[in-house]
This record gives sequence, structure tokens and C-alpha cells, in this order.
Amino acid sequence: MPKRKEINKVLVIGSGPIVIGQAAEFDYAGTQACLALKEEGCEVILCNSNPATIMTDTSIADKVYMEPLTLEYVARIIRYERPDAILPGIGGQTGLNLAVQLEKKGVLAECGTELLGTKSSSIEKAEDRELFKELCEELGEPVLPSETAHNIDEGLAAVRRIGFPVVLRPAFTLGGTGGGFAENEEEFLSLMKNALALSPVQEVLIEKSVKGFKEIEYEVMRDKNDTAVTICNMENIDPVGIHTGDSIVVCPSQTLTNKEYHMLRDSALRVIRALEIEGGCNVQFALDPASFQYYLIEVNPRVSRSSALASKASGYPIARVSAKIGIGMTLDEIMLANTPACFEPALDYVVTKMPRFPFDKFADANNTLSTQMKATGEVMSVGRTMEESLLKAVRALETGHFHLYDPKFDRMEKEDLLQYIHEGRDDRIFAIAKLLRDGTEKKDSWKSETEKKKPEEKETENKETENKEKETGLEKETGLEKETEKGNGYEIENKTKDEAVKEIFKRTGIDPLFIRVFRRIVEEEERLRQNPGDTEELWIAKRMGFSDRAVSVLWNMTEEQVFSFRQEKKIVPVYKMIDTCASEFESYVPYFYSTYEEENEALPVGDSENRGVGAKYRERNFREKNFSGSSLRKIIVLGSGPIRIGQGVEFDYSTVHAVQTIRRAGYEAIIINNNPETVSTDYTCSDKLYFEPLTVEDVMNVIAMEKPEGIIATLGGQTAINLAEPLHKRGVRIIGTDCDAIERAENRDCFEKLLEELEIPQPKGHAVTSVEAGIRAAAEIGYPVLVRPSFVLGGRAMQIVGKEEELYEYLQTAVEIDADKPVLVDKYIRGKEVEVDAVCDGVDVFVPGIMELVERTGVHSGDSISVYPPYSLSSSVRNLILDYTKRLGLGIGIRGLFNIQFIVDRDDRVYIIEVNPRSSRTVPFLSKATGWSLADIATLVSLGVSLREQGITQEAVGTWKRADFTAAASFRNIPASTCQENLPGANSHYPKKFVSFTGQGVFPGRPVLSAIYPREKERCYVKVPAFSFSKLLGMDAYLSPEMKSTGEAIGYDRKLHRAMYKAMIASGVRLRSYGTVVVSVADEDKLETIPLIRRFYDMGFNIEASTLTGEYLEEAGIRTRIRRKPSEGSEEILDIIRTGFVSYVINTRAILSGVHYGDGIRIRTCAAQNNVPMLTSLDTVRMLLDVLEEMTMGISTIDAV
Repeated sequence: MPKRKEINKVLVIGSGPIVIGQAAEFDYAGTQACLALKEEGCEVILCNSNPATIMTDTSIADKVYMEPLTLEYVARIIRYERPDAILPGIGGQTGLNLAVQLEKKGVLAECGTELLGTKSSSIEKAEDRELFKELCEELGEPVLPSETAHNIDEGLAAVRRIGFPVVLRPAFTLGGTGGGFAENEEEFLSLMKNALALSPVQEVLIEKSVKGFKEIEYEVMRDKNDTAVTICNMENIDPVGIHTGDSIVVCPSQTLTNKEYHMLRDSALRVIRALEIEGGCNVQFALDPASFQYYLIEVNPRVSRSSALASKASGYPIARVSAKIGIGMTLDEIMLANTPACFEPALDYVVTKMPRFPFDKFADANNTLSTQMKATGEVMSVGRTMEESLLKAVRALETGHFHLYDPKFDRMEKEDLLQYIHEGRDDRIFAIAKLLRDGTEKKDSWKSETEKKKPEEKETENKETENKEKETGLEKETGLEKETEKGNGYEIENKTKDEAVKEIFKRTGIDPLFIRVFRRIVEEEERLRQNPGDTEELWIAKRMGFSDRAVSVLWNMTEEQVFSFRQEKKIVPVYKMIDTCASEFESYVPYFYSTYEEENEALPVGDSENRGVGAKYRERNFREKNFSGSSLRKIIVLGSGPIRIGQGVEFDYSTVHAVQTIRRAGYEAIIINNNPETVSTDYTCSDKLYFEPLTVEDVMNVIAMEKPEGIIATLGGQTAINLAEPLHKRGVRIIGTDCDAIERAENRDCFEKLLEELEIPQPKGHAVTSVEAGIRAAAEIGYPVLVRPSFVLGGRAMQIVGKEEELYEYLQTAVEIDADKPVLVDKYIRGKEVEVDAVCDGVDVFVPGIMELVERTGVHSGDSISVYPPYSLSSSVRNLILDYTKRLGLGIGIRGLFNIQFIVDRDDRVYIIEVNPRSSRTVPFLSKATGWSLADIATLVSLGVSLREQGITQEAVGTWKRADFTAAASFRNIPASTCQENLPGANSHYPKKFVSFTGQGVFPGRPVLSAIYPREKERCYVKVPAFSFSKLLGMDAYLSPEMKSTGEAIGYDRKLHRAMYKAMIASGVRLRSYGTVVVSVADEDKLETIPLIRRFYDMGFNIEASTLTGEYLEEAGIRTRIRRKPSEGSEEILDIIRTGFVSYVINTRAILSGVHYGDGIRIRTCAAQNNVPMLTSLDTVRMLLDVLEEMTMGISTIDAV
């Protein structure tokens, strides 16, 4: 039946800042949901505090509130807006928890607002572990023996009844927060304390452990007519015991028999019906590999991380369909690209999801995987075989791996490798490959009959493997079959290999089928090594997903030589369509993946050669949809790949805006990306989407087929910009800022020469290519120095070093240093840090705003609190910053976005830290704070439309107007033909010769105009970082030059401290105006600390401090209770943090202490584990005190953007 007529205004609750366990997938889901509701005529009100998202754009919802996602603020929005309904299942665990709270508090009943889709009673049954257990028992569904506990005593009694081992699952948490396995009482007590602290309702499920069982997920959908379908099922390669967000996942399942598949499917549908869920739902199972016994692990009655993966894997838009079901529509009424939503998708390919971990940045963090999620992001790859899909995922991760190989395992003995994989480390698959590689015979052991066919006769079929005794007569004791795999054309009989598979299975619990996938890859390596230049062997390897770089190593050639060899032999990929129906129906979905077969489903209309027999049936639909064979000129935008610390959803924001602008300008926009969580990988976002690794080879393959005008590489973060130069060398046209300009900004020598010509100061420093040169440079500059690698993002491996011994250790162990990877050694200057995002068109420079950072230099800008407009900079400093920005934009030769970071010292001298010739993580925040859509404006500039042609002049922007100025508005006066006519030629718009800056011109004969700077807004905007320290135990939570935050939140108000308050609570900081403050600071900070702690004391806080700090405070007249540190033989200071009565922990270390262990790190770790706000900068403490004092005066009213 059609949409419910009484539902006209809907509130959508977002998920807030990105943290581990709740990432960009909810931006994708929220954007889909909002647009789906608007399609059906609903007025959409959005509440989300994350400014880096597409969903908080004013074009997505009718009203956007970037307010804190707390009961207080959302209730105020509901009372003001009076929506007819709330859609709660789109905002992850945050949105779901808020919906339940709003109903319990009576807010929804008071305002006549209902919950759409799933009822709150159903949400509680799914989320509350005890209620869920009771429901399953009623249904006759097997659940593990478990009990709920609300304190330590209840927990101990429960675990004694259940028996060890057990798993702890805190209620109403995300990403497995606070959970884990306990083998004995000591482990149990440690986990239980943490679990109770992190559960918002102080409730923990203690459950019998089935560690080692297979973990299977089903994504299901139901409407109000009780029509229910399964979208797809997913199989975790890792068994139960590793969080599904940290596991490698394949879709569809590869090891289930037909009976098992339908048994679990029927169970999932029974559960979703019993819960009366309306919309999407994720059901997780544990399946005994040696029998048909299964257990329900949990149900997520909402859109989840797995929903995003399932949507991208199947092409079925789960969030969109869920939103429409929520307003009363049924599955048979909702149309997808080519079928009704009641049709279950069919997949004729294999999808692999691989998690992206932050351990390359944080070597000290514990990389052993368990029930608590640690991955910051993920990649998805698609192939016709498991091997191809897996290897594409490996190289998409951007961890330096181009194949299933890691040299660090070459030095490890067999027993060490076995122990390593048994522990479940994040990079265990490379250790498994090493074990298999050691057992591979050094000869051409076999080739299948399928492989021996000519390349043009080959067509790989992906069939579900059935390898169990119950249906194939296989051995049940180990889950291992006889070494025969006829379904894939392999005939192998090798006892030694089988023993290796058994041993790995025993140590990891990974199904033998997956281990044999790894082994086939390893065996193909050896055949390639023995047959250099063999065309047939190369065909086989490419079908298995081998990269050109991997082949080049095995053949002792360069990657370019392998690429040329492939082109010569016509060994090139074709592209298949992801269409939800495995080509059973006519389809026209512009969503592709590469493989090495014959029929190419992405070739332009009319190009019938090599398109295959089925192409003619799609010809009509292709023409109707005009996404293939278009006469429009094409532009490819490179995405940013997996989310990681330092490169988050902010870059996807810029990518999506660029694509929208390119399409409006009259071009065909093509995206290459591999992140299933993002909006950019929604195929409706662009004219064509290629789900591919962001490597030179994979990008060149797409370019070779699409033949675009060029690529834009400055919006996808460091991932994309690192590809610009190698692509340029292969003849690809770089649109916008070119490679010469990028080199001038990122090459230290070039940049220093330019600054000298432009008369712009920077901290003294050198780029060094050896340890010895680094030591000499530091001695010349003088300590302290700031050291960091070049060409990295997020301050990776950045450190302040105070003496030669520390520098030597850093250069020896922390970074790779050589002629191609110089390390930057700079004088460390203490001062204010300022950041600017700007757009340059070669003539004018537009600076929409200046951001001032609260924390002084020494804290990465991504971890600092940012404020717009600046609150303490003098007018002379602002003018100097604008002047330097103008000179640098023109001097470097920027054509588009760029970002500059400045230091302002105590004498108001301004220094340049660095220039990033690309989009930055602050672009979404500044765009929303100022109202200027920077990514749109910069994209138009890249397309040849100047700032003046867009109407951006000082006269036009000098008087601020409330209405947003977006690129969309500019198009009213800019015909599409103008953009196409003005598309700049390669390198033509940047003069190569520079002259000294004299105020008359940076370029010969070209005047320098004033930077365009709009009037600053009266409202204050604050960006506060969000951290995930509780998930990454072992990582030092001290804020330093290396970025550690995973997300951000925004707050805005006419008063700075009120905006700061809102941003802080939106970021997850628990603000209290009472309680206890624990203090332990470095000697150099003690004097500055006294007035700050006195303010806490005057507000009524109890002060507790470490011995030396406490004595210092007592001498200053501040009543303090002294607590001993572990180094003094007691854990008093840690015990007080664990009590739950501590409001804040203030802990600093000496600025020259680049590496710090001992008491400090234990205090910081304890605070993170117990969810206590921890402050490591006195600048943050000072701002917090201003906020707390403001709290007593009341906070401003809510306000839409």
C-alpha cells in the first residue's frame, strides 16, 4: 500500500562523530534515507553533530540541526519541530539508544510523535540480552547459556553457574565495546569492571563461549505485510572470537552447504518476524563446523556496518528501502533499478571485505583481535573467484602490501608463525601465506584442466563449495575433506600440503576451503617464478587477482614492463556489472568491477567488438539511461579509499561534491573507490562507479577503457594525490592542481626555495635522507626539533625530539629513510596554530575563513579543537595570514583547493608549517561554518571557471548574507558549455618561472590581487575531535604531533564557550560541574597549572594528585589529597580513577619527552578504560574551565543550520 498520508514530517537521527564501531556507513545510510523520504513527499528534519558528512548538507534534508545527540537536545528539537514520526534505525547504536530514551521519558507521547518501522518494544527485545534470550527460547531458537549481571557479585555468581570459558557482552554498546573472553576468574574480574563502566545501563551479558565456531550473518528485510526477504548472507573467514568488524568477510558464504544455508536463513526470518521489525535487520549466527548445531549470537534491529557492506555487495539499497518501509510502503511497491524490492538479489561474483587497522600508526597498540572491534575502516573488492577478490582487497588496503606477502615474516620460524596466527593478530593472513609458502614444492606441481585451456575459451564459474561430510561424505572430525576440489577444476593429492592445511585450521579455526584459497595463490607464485614471460601463466595469475607489481617481482621485471607486456598480448581486464540479479533480467546499473574474462559490460554503446553475446540485450537500456555511450566528455575522480586515522569521511565529502559539480557542469563523472561505507560508492552518486583498488595499475585499467579528459586527484586525500605523479608519467592528464605544483608544495627543497622567493618565513629545517644527515641537521638547527616523514597524512610517525639519542632511535626505528623517502627535521616553535582552507584559480585566491586551534603547537591539528572565526588573533596577524595564503596559492600554482597551517609565536610572528595542495579534513567543517561550498567552488575552478566567473569577488562577498553560496547557485549564470570550453590544458595555466615577491607580482606580467575574504560570521563554530582510545588498548592517549582522533563533532552558538560546550558533549566528552579532578603534570607545567586547579577548587571540585604535583598544589594553598603512583609502590592514583567518581584526569608530560612510558601512560590508559575525560594539554583545560563556568549560566537555544 502507498505511503501513510498522516506522516508528513519525519525526524532522522544521525550517528554523530565517527568512532571505532560506528563509522561512515551511517552517513551513507542517513543520506539514502533522507533522500528516500523526500522522494515520497516528506519534510525531513535531520539531527546529526558530525559536520564531515554529506547527510548534514542542507540539500539532503529540509532542515539540518547539527546539535549534540543527547536526550536533552533531541527532545528540544522534537518539541520545537513537532515531527509526525522519528526514523530511529538509521543512526546506528546512537540513534537507536536515543529513540528508546525518548519514548521512555514520554517525549514522543507528549509531542504526538511515533517511532517509524520497528517498535521500541522490539528494539528492547533485540538489544536487551535477557529479553532477547527469552524471545529465542519462546521461538525454540538455540541460544547460548547466559545470564545478565549488573554488578561484580552478580557476575561472579553467574560465571560460576555457567562455567568457563565465557564471553562478556555489555548491553547497548557498539563495536563490542567493553566485551571480551575470560578463561578464568582473574580475567573475568578485569573484563567485568570495564564492561560495567562502558554499558550505558550497567548491564552485561555473561555467555558461554563458542570461540572457534563459524560466524555467519544474514541481512534481512521485512515490511508491515510480513513479507520478508534475505538480501544476502555473509561469512566471516575468521571464526567466532574475532569481532565481525575486524574479520575478513566474504559474500555470499563459501563453505555452507545448501541445508545449512536454508537452515540459517529460515531462522533469521523467524526472528525478524517474531520481533515485528519493519525495515532492515542484521542477524548473526555461530555455527558448529562439525555439526548442524547453531546459536543465535545477536540481532541488530537497525541499519548496521554489515548493512552498508550488503548494500554495496548486492546493489540493494537497504537504507533507502528501510526508510520507505518505515512510512508504510511495502516491498512490492518499492522499485529498485530493475526489479521490485521484494526480489532477493542474486550474486554471480565473490565479494571480500577486509578491515583497515591503525596499527601501522600505533605500533604499541595491542593488535591481537578479539570481541572488541579495533578496525577504523574497511575495503571491499569484487572478483569472479575467491582468489581474485581476496588479492584485490589486499592491495586496496594501502598498507604497503601489493600481494599476500609481508617481508617481516621471512625471519620467523615455523613455531613462531604458528603461535602468531593462533593469537589472531591483525596481519595473520600474511603469516599463513608464509607457512604455506614454506611448504610449497619448488616445482611446477600442477595445472588444472580448466587452466590448460586457451585464454579465450576460459570462463570461470563461481560456485558455492560444498565440503562437508553430511552432504559430500567428507571427514567430520576436522572439517577437512579429501584434497580434491573438482568444482574449481583442481585435482590435487598431496599429503604434506594437507597436513599444513590441518595445522593452520587447528591453530586459527579458519575453514580449510579458505586456507586452500591462500595455498592456490602461493602455488601460482611458484609457477610464475618458474615461467617468466609465459603468456598463459600470466592469464591464470591475472584471473587469480595477481597485480602487475607482484608479477614483476616474480619475473624480475619492472611493473611498467609487465604492464606493457600485458597490453602487447592483449591481457587486459573487462568490467562486469553489479546489478542485483546476476543478469537474469535486463539491467542498466552503472556499477562495475574488473576481472579477466571476455564479455565487457562497461564498453560504450555501439562498440560491439569484444562486448560479448549478451551486450545487445542491454543496448536499449544503456541508451535510455544514457550512462554508457554518452557523448559527454568524461572526468574521473579518485576516491580516498578506506577510512583510517588521518584520512576519514571528510575526503569522501569533497569527492561527492566534486562529482555532483562535474555532472551539473555537463560532464560524465566517474568515480574509482573501494570503501563500502561511503556515499561516493553509492552508484547513484555518479554516472559510473568502478569498485577497484586505488593503485596505478587498477586506475590505469579504467582510464584505458574510459579515455577521460583527465582525472581529479586532489580531493581524495593523500591516497589520490600520491597517484598523481605516477599517472602523469604514464600520460594521464591531471585536472586542476598539476604535478609540478604538487611537487613544489610537498618537496622540501622546492618548497624552501619558493618560500625564500616569496619572503615567507618558516621554522628552520632540512629534509634528510640518512641517519647521519638527520643528526647533523638537528645539531645545526638546535633542539627541540620536530621530525616527520614527507608525503604522509595524519602526522604519521611525527614526533618532537629533545636530544640526540631520541633522534637517533627515531631515525633508526620509526621511519624508513632513503633518497626517495626523506625525513623532515624542523625547529620546534611553541605558539598558536592556525589553519586555512582556500581556493586559487591562478589569478585570485579565495579564503572563506581562518580557523584558530585551541591547543598550542605540539598537538596534531586533527586532534586539536578548532574555532571559526578566530577568537584571539589580532587584525594584523589575520591580514598577514591572508597575505601569505595569497602569495602561496599563486606561487605554488594551485588550481583548486589547498590547505595551509601556520604558527603564530608570542611576538605575533607568523610562520608556515606546511601547505597541502589538496582538499583537507577541515573542508566540510569550514564549508558548513561559513556557508561557502568549498569543494564545489574548487571543482569549478579545476574545470576552468574562474572565481570571478562564479561571482566570487571581494565586492560580492564583503557583506555577509545568511544564504549559503554554493556552486549550484553559480550555475544559473554559467552555461555548461562555458565549463567545457574553459577546461584548462595540461600544465598550461602555471608559469614555470618565478620572480621574487615584490608586491607587484609573483608571475611576470601578472598582478597579484588581494585575497578574497568574506566578512566573518557572528556565530561561533567549534570542531572538537572524537577519540576511540578505549578500543585501542596499549596506544598512548597523550595528544602529540601524530594524529589519534577517529572523528569530529561540531557546536555553534553566538557565544564561544557555549558553542564549545555543545561541541564537547557532541564529541562524547562527559562534562560534569562537580566531582573529583585527578592531576599529575610535568615539572615545567606546574606553575601554569596552579591557577587552573584553583578554578576547579573554587567551583567545588575535589582535587587529588600525584605526590610531586600534590605537594606543589598544597604549597600554593590548594587543598589536595595525594595519591601514590605505581612507581612509588602503589596503584592509589589508578584505583581512584576506577571508582567512577572522577570527573576529569589532567596529565601532562615534558614537551621534550618524545616517548613516554611508566606512570603517565598507565594513568592515561586507566582513564580511557574507565571512560573518564582525560586532558593532556593545559590549553584544553583552560577552555574546559571557561565552558564549565558558562554552564552555570545556561546554554543557548537550539538552532538549525
